[in-house]
Amino acid sequence: HSPPAPKPTSSHHSSPQQHAAAEPGSFNVARPRVPVFTVTWMALAMSLMSCLGVVPYLFVQQLSKPWAGISNAIASGVMLAASFGLLQEGAAYSGTHLVAGMLLGVLFIRFSQTYLKE
Repeated sequence: HSPPAPKPTSSHHSSPQQHAAAEPGSFNVARPRVPVFTVTWMALAMSLMSCLGVVPYLFVQQLSKPWAGISNAIASGVMLAASFGLLQEGAAYSGTHLVAGMLLGVLFIRFSQTYLKE
């Protein structure tokens, strides 16, 4: 007994979006619809988690250099992971908008550093 033969596929049975999403380098990717409530809840949870960074200062006035280094390394790793995830997601929408957003982000950081030094 042999397994059934696979059904032949042709491009006229698939939608243009499905076909475009399969092509390498295409920006037409399937995007799942996420309920607004879920996005709001996750944003709130992330905001609350970012507040955990101040918890050590409730117990000590200043962190030692090794603990400050470890804390900065962990925070940097989390930010890099989030940044790469956002870059990957943004590239699926528009490369031009992605680059524009990156440049605006760099300008904002530069402005913030200059402002905080004064």
